[in-house]
Amino acid sequence: NNNEASFQPRPVVMGDPVLPHTDISDQSKKIWIVTTAALPWMTGTAVNPLLRAAYLTTGRAELGGKVTIMLPWLEREDDRDRIYGDRKFQNQDQQEQFIREWLRDTAGMENASKDLNIAWYTGWVETLENSVYSMGDITALIPEEEVDICVLEEPEHLNWYRAPGESWTTKFKHVVGIVHTNYFVYAQEQPAALIRAPAMRLLSSWMCRAHCHRLIKLSGTLGSFAPEKELVENVHGVR
Repeated sequence: NNNEASFQPRPVVMGDPVLPHTDISDQSKKIWIVTTAALPWMTGTAVNPLLRAAYLTTGRAELGGKVTIMLPWLEREDDRDRIYGDRKFQNQDQQEQFIREWLRDTAGMENASKDLNIAWYTGWVETLENSVYSMGDITALIPEEEVDICVLEEPEHLNWYRAPGESWTTKFKHVVGIVHTNYFVYAQEQPAALIRAPAMRLLSSWMCRAHCHRLIKLSGTLGSFAPEKELVENVHGVR
């Protein structure tokens, strides 16, 4: 109806009631952060979600909560060579050790480097786009007892090639999508841009609307995806 079409979310302010199942500050909550890149690739979708996850671990274990960051494991060695260069990992444990050492030594987050849970989904590299996509249904890898809140870093990217399976908003009580990248602009620079760019805009909007309860854009330049769900916020911790 017209009221729904004109509805615009706003940031929470002190004193606002917060729906309990959306309250990310509740340290008993179990939070999953799913992203499209992992260190040592120093791209925003590797670094920012890791720091976000590390920050959100503070005080959570003592109250029964936990934070898990879910990262792509590049199964093919040539994909790992392409993305990580001279840094070689033979298995997930080696890459996890690198990530924990980076959190401890570079980010200065020693407690988080021990408390943060790290999980993996199998990924592959699309070489023309230099982007990582998942292989298989990510939601099936997440235990049913840990489905309080999910943060999807780049929800459009995570779902373009998703395998059939349970939707994120069915799996989790609350799903926050964080939009990092203006893929519409990228598409304008690719072959067949007159067709590709509008299709990319439509598909991105569809993925964000379908898989998120709330959408946070890191910049107002990213365009509109789902006006009834989105805010522009330069987030670290998120609600």
